[in-house]
Amino acid sequence: MQLDQAALGLSREYLTKGFSEKLVDAYYKYLVDIAVILGANRDRAVKEIHESIEFEMQLANVSVHAPVSYSPLPSSPTQIINNLHNLSQTHGFNCI
Repeated sequence: MQLDQAALGLSREYLTKGFSEKLVDAYYKYLVDIAVILGANRDRAVKEIHESIEFEMQLANVSVHAPVSYSPLPSSPTQIINNLHNLSQTHGFNCI
């Protein structure tokens, strides 16, 4: 089993700025509009989507800035080198 960070609807850099960020506000309004088009009550959609985006913001605040994706069992020496390089770039290590 492999666990990873949650996928966010918007980039972490925008979500961590909150609803005052234009892109986050546009994302919120877009989701509300889509929910209403699909049959949701607008007042309920406004409330629930706001709560949902607040949760995404909390996830963004606790997530790692630049997630590293790697396989627990590299299949080749090239993949091992690439994984080490990605780790070194993300965390500032000088391992290569």
